[in-house]
Amino acid sequence: MSDIFVSYANEDQGRIMPLVRALEAMGWSVFWDRTIPVGSTWRHVIGTEIDACRCMVVVWSQHSIDSSWVHEEADEGKRRGVLAPVLIDDILPPIGFRSIQAAKLAGWDGKVPSVEFDRLLSDLTRLLGTAPAKVEEEQERHVDNEIGQARKQERNRAEEQPWQAAEAKRKAEEESRRGVREESQCKTDMANRPEVDTAQRMAAPAPETRKRLPNKLIALGGIALAAIFIAVIISVGKREDTLAPEIAPSIASPPTVPLDARRIEPPNEGTPGAPADDKPTERDAYKRIFYEGFDTVPASAEAKSIWLVGRRADWEGTFPGGMHRLCNVARNQTASFTNRLTYLLPSQIDPVDLSNAKVSVRVRIEPPNTTHSGGGICYRAARDRPDYLAFVVNAGHGVSLLRRTPKDLKVLWSGEIAKEEQAEFVTLKIVGSDSGLELFINDRLVHRARNIDLLTGDPGIMAYSLGCFVFDDFALYVSTH
Repeated sequence: MSDIFVSYANEDQGRIMPLVRALEAMGWSVFWDRTIPVGSTWRHVIGTEIDACRCMVVVWSQHSIDSSWVHEEADEGKRRGVLAPVLIDDILPPIGFRSIQAAKLAGWDGKVPSVEFDRLLSDLTRLLGTAPAKVEEEQERHVDNEIGQARKQERNRAEEQPWQAAEAKRKAEEESRRGVREESQCKTDMANRPEVDTAQRMAAPAPETRKRLPNKLIALGGIALAAIFIAVIISVGKREDTLAPEIAPSIASPPTVPLDARRIEPPNEGTPGAPADDKPTERDAYKRIFYEGFDTVPASAEAKSIWLVGRRADWEGTFPGGMHRLCNVARNQTASFTNRLTYLLPSQIDPVDLSNAKVSVRVRIEPPNTTHSGGGICYRAARDRPDYLAFVVNAGHGVSLLRRTPKDLKVLWSGEIAKEEQAEFVTLKIVGSDSGLELFINDRLVHRARNIDLLTGDPGIMAYSLGCFVFDDFALYVSTH
């Protein structure tokens, strides 16, 4: 049944088309076509629609004020208290309906915004609630504001970091110079003192020396701590550089139900068709258990259960040129797509826990997009709940860490891809641990997320809102410890 029933004279059918299209564009369902299904009577169909509609828009014109059918339908709408009159000619409504304020749309060409059409929308909102299109627009504005605020905070932190580093260096140098001056002053004081017995001098340091010695130790301790801190940074940087290379160089309505996928492989064997993978070393604590390069179109039932082939709901999956391309063909701005990979070892009943797996994928976004269109990695998604995390590339060279809840999609962190790293494809990587997540762009660590909700689950891919999202070189690793 429809939200809105439009009552009008048949002679005005062409004139009400702009009104019907405008109401449908607001997301409401409209009954106005008087075509009767085979096997049904006109009176039965019209009566059913009038009884079920949530609002009746009666269109008064030179023709409809003389139509007994329009009068009868309008009477029923008035009786139920759901009548919203519209004038498309410069006339008075029939007697009995003149006390109800009507929207004057005479000469209206169907373009919005319009003062009189907005007045009609106000009346309809009172009867129907906020239009679905307005709700989606408000949701988009809310998400855009969150992303904008997160990016602003990230830029502010980036601007403060060089200053903080420079200030720390200045303080360390000043402390070092102070230590040198105090040591020099101590030597001078010792040299100017009268000669005393050597045993006495060794037994008790000069008062001035005892006074200045703590400052000297503090200065030397500060220099040592700074050296240790620099060494730790260099060590961490080297560890990031020496991780095993990835497969290839180089991102609301409720999400779709995750797809289950089982790949049964011995723990020390690679995935058929994938590039060779070295055995883990002490400095590489992960082993690859799954790889998909999309060199062929998935043909097996198992592969089709993981990657979308053809049309499903709002999405369509194709495989051009050795890549997986997901397109929002319904142009639904709140549509989302996720899949989920479950890993099962031979002779085991329970799947391997992938909550802290390492996952990487190459992603490209194709227009048209909204400002929060995104595609990338779905992380810690479970069968029994709609919650998950997502690390995605956004339209406009942005990246975001998102948290899907049953109610909304929250932005936990947002940043921008450095200009020198902007390319056709962006490689995203997540490394999970009990203490948080590490996020990488093109193998460069860009963010450490702490205090993440204790979600558990499996990884996959995720796409959200308008556009096409191209994926390649999806790789999944587990810890060897």
